[in-house]
Amino acid sequence: MSDFLYYFMKKHRIRIVFAMVLVVVSFIIPIEVYPANGLTGTRIYISNSNSSISINSGGSYILNGSAEEGSVTVDAGSDANVELIFNGIELSSSESAPIYIKSAMNVTITLVEGTENYIYDKRSEKSDETATAAIFSKSDLTITGSGSLTIDAQMNDAIKSKDSLVISSGTISVNSIDDGLIGRDSLEIDGGEIYINAGGDALKTTNDDDSKSGTFIMNGGSVTAIAGNKGIASIYSVEINDGELTIDASNEGIEGQYITINDGVLDITAKDDGINVSEKSSSSDEEGSGEDEKSGPPEGFSPDSISFNEIGEGLSGNNARGGRGGMRMGGGMGMGGGMPGGGGMPGGGMGGEFETIDGYLTINGGTIHVNASGDGLDSNGNIYITGGYTYVSGSTNGGNAALDYNGECEMTGGVLILSGMSGMAQNVSEDSSTVTMLSAEISEGLEAGDTVEIVDGDGNSLYSFEIAKECSYLQAAVPEFSEDGDYYFLVKGTKYEAEISSGFAGF
Repeated sequence: MSDFLYYFMKKHRIRIVFAMVLVVVSFIIPIEVYPANGLTGTRIYISNSNSSISINSGGSYILNGSAEEGSVTVDAGSDANVELIFNGIELSSSESAPIYIKSAMNVTITLVEGTENYIYDKRSEKSDETATAAIFSKSDLTITGSGSLTIDAQMNDAIKSKDSLVISSGTISVNSIDDGLIGRDSLEIDGGEIYINAGGDALKTTNDDDSKSGTFIMNGGSVTAIAGNKGIASIYSVEINDGELTIDASNEGIEGQYITINDGVLDITAKDDGINVSEKSSSSDEEGSGEDEKSGPPEGFSPDSISFNEIGEGLSGNNARGGRGGMRMGGGMGMGGGMPGGGGMPGGGMGGEFETIDGYLTINGGTIHVNASGDGLDSNGNIYITGGYTYVSGSTNGGNAALDYNGECEMTGGVLILSGMSGMAQNVSEDSSTVTMLSAEISEGLEAGDTVEIVDGDGNSLYSFEIAKECSYLQAAVPEFSEDGDYYFLVKGTKYEAEISSGFAGF
């Protein structure tokens, strides 16, 4: 046996030595070209002994492994395109940003299918005033792939780009002491499943230098967000074209100067205004100075407990979610019209008592549920409704309204259902709207879960909806209603005659 081994090793000694060298090199130099599993790029093994990774040129880099104290820094130059392929990593840092993109033209983070990736920012204070997020980028950043990414940002923000941030796919779960996702110039959601638990704003844009920068766009995917401050805080515009958006916010649900909803399913719970149009200012600056006071990190968030089939489960605060599933449509939605052309004189609004800003809320489609403790739809400019289904549960006190605008509220299509109190209630603008709004004071009051039917003079049920919370005043506007018709709100077997209404209902 020993003679055989001697003969074998002598004959194959070159191959054996070469194999041993490869093994040693693979441990000493943890970087290699790695085309396996359909992945092509330079492979980087992260470990406690190889925890400080620097990438200084463009290309694709496959990262896997873990480090209890480590970071990845990209400093590839302003012309470089870099792809970071997360192939199952777990990276923690208490000294610097775990992922710091210092220089590149474009960076893509790809989440490999079937992998789970974890980033922990354990800094107790800002070690670098510029890198204030667990994943921080000075370049355009895109996150894609079909794997998962979990971020625990104990120092400040979770993901932040100084340029644009795009989420195209993947499952992303964020827990942050301050803001969740920030794109300075723009933040775009094209797909994926995103879960955010943020002590500050959940989704945010901040560029107030360029007059048209600071845009939030949602084209698809699903977002479930709990925010200690605002759900979406976009300094310039918000545009929602599709997708599922669920927000539970301690202040405003959605805020921007120009807000357009073209499609999608929105479910917004806000302790202040549900959707708020306000003028662009520096109050949403990047590092948070001058922002609204935040209530701190919300409790009770667990991504695994949230299902878009049962929206509201697992969320902190109240679970009143605006009567989903109780609506029966009679007739068509009457959609029509187009994009508005800007300002205009007040028509049935506040009569010029408050300044009307250059800003608007436009609803062209989608299904929108708003449950607000402040104003439901609140525009310091104008409101334009051309389509979609919008249900708003306003404040339980008379100092706020389900519908509040300073300029005009022009409605030419869609369905608008409002519940709240009559004290500050407004109707759609009479002169510019082509739909009829009905209203009624409900003397016995309504409670969460009560069902309301709108019936015509012949007793035909046209619409029904479920009340989200206590109220005593109902309003409804749909194209099918006629100024010559007789309509009633049917509540607990009692019929309340609906009045044709316009202007400022509270006075």
